[in-house]
Amino acid sequence: MKAPKCPQCTEPTTIYVGMGSATLMWSAPFYDASGRFHQHDPNTYTQEYRCANGHVWTEKTAHPCWCEGKEEA
Repeated sequence: MKAPKCPQCTEPTTIYVGMGSATLMWSAPFYDASGRFHQHDPNTYTQEYRCANGHVWTEKTAHPCWCEGKEEA
């Protein structure tokens, strides 16, 4: 995982990880007709960060299946 950058700082700074959350939805993993494994994750992950200069921000991410743009594992 690449370290996040403070959107307000122009110079590199220390980043502290804060509270995180995720929606709690489930989707059954499956193998398609070609035998390829799919694990569709409909959840949104939210993470809070704070830089050493006191700036606070949140980032929302998703974990798509390889067929939705992520590399196949």
